[in-house]
Amino acid sequence: QQYSDDKTSAPKGGRLPKFTSNKMIPSFAEVAFSLENENDVSKPFQTPYGWHIIRLIKKHPVKKYEELKDELTRRIKNSARSAAAGKSVANRLKKEYKIEYDTALKELFLNQETEKLALQKERMVFSINSKEIPLQQLMTYNNKQRKKSLIAAYNDFLNEEIIKYYRENLEKTNADFAVTMQEYKDGLLLFDLLQQKVWNPAQKDTVALKKFFSEHRQNYVHKRRGDLIIATCTKLKKAQQVKQHLEANKTIDEIKSLVNESPTIHVLFSSGLLDVGSKKLPKEFELKEGVSKIFEEDNNHFIIVKVNKILEPSEKKLSEARGLVINDFQEQIEKQWIEELRSNHAIKVNKRTLKKLVKQYPN
Repeated sequence: QQYSDDKTSAPKGGRLPKFTSNKMIPSFAEVAFSLENENDVSKPFQTPYGWHIIRLIKKHPVKKYEELKDELTRRIKNSARSAAAGKSVANRLKKEYKIEYDTALKELFLNQETEKLALQKERMVFSINSKEIPLQQLMTYNNKQRKKSLIAAYNDFLNEEIIKYYRENLEKTNADFAVTMQEYKDGLLLFDLLQQKVWNPAQKDTVALKKFFSEHRQNYVHKRRGDLIIATCTKLKKAQQVKQHLEANKTIDEIKSLVNESPTIHVLFSSGLLDVGSKKLPKEFELKEGVSKIFEEDNNHFIIVKVNKILEPSEKKLSEARGLVINDFQEQIEKQWIEELRSNHAIKVNKRTLKKLVKQYPN
């Protein structure tokens, strides 16, 4: 609560909400999910966001979809809302579809004339837009629904078959759904094409990536930075002592031994290279060599910064800018690919329609 840089979890003593591995950066998730038992504590480890120590509070394993599928399906089907919605849709579709009934076969079923039913299993009990539903399916359905009356089983089976037919033919009967479905299919195709033509080449062709980087080195530079030490205290008197020791060029370990009173820790240090304007630095801090004044933060922290050396803007190495370089390289590959497509295909624009769209959507 005193020293954490994570303003979201700090007030809760560092407690994080439960998360899956893909919700955290790999270097953090790898350590978190390597802890096996509740209350296991990790060793301190570093990520691009700083240093962390993780304690496992509880695991929330998720069952496999195959294990949950039947239960989820049953819960949805048995819900009152689902049943009411299903009947409403089925009743509407009965008016739209051409449904033919074999009333004689229906009577045999309702009267449960077993011997006659056994001989006519393959006969059509009813049809939906010429799709024939055999008696055998109705009998199988009824065997699984023993608590229902026969007329209820027949009606429910009819409704389910109507809705099933509706789903299977949705693209043919619902124009809006057909458009949405086509957009979805086109999106998947585009995703596969981008992966094949743009994303994979940018990540796997290391020679081309290095060439792109060397040709655009001016785009990947470090800002003005400082090699510095940041000291954080919870008491002003201790901050004043730390400032004096930093000005006397004492080492971090020497200052800790002089200021901290075991087991109470009065000062914490961090050190390294930081860009001008980094959020880890006080808002009013100006980068210049030497020891800064004492900055008081809103959370009753007192911060002193010692700048050992100032580094002027410089070009980054590929290893330092790899993520950004890959992203820019992908954009270039995509532009080249689009230009290639344009040169190989004739493109016609309906100017009248385009003008209408411009007027309709001026922004």
